[in-house]
Amino acid sequence: MSKRKQEAADENGVLRHTVLGRQNPDEHLMEELKKAKESLRQVQAAALSKIVDKAFTGWTIKTQS
Repeated sequence: MSKRKQEAADENGVLRHTVLGRQNPDEHLMEELKKAKESLRQVQAAALSKIVDKAFTGWTIKTQS
């Protein structure tokens, strides 16, 4: 850690680990967050797909009547 960063950590009363942690995020945590975001996107896409299918089916039935 550079002297400037250590001085900033000392002035703000934070541990050196906290300052380093902001620069080098936990790779395992970042991977878990990435997986969670992807899972959420898949759930949202599935829900949207159901809504679109239902709306399209309703529209098709109305136009054929």
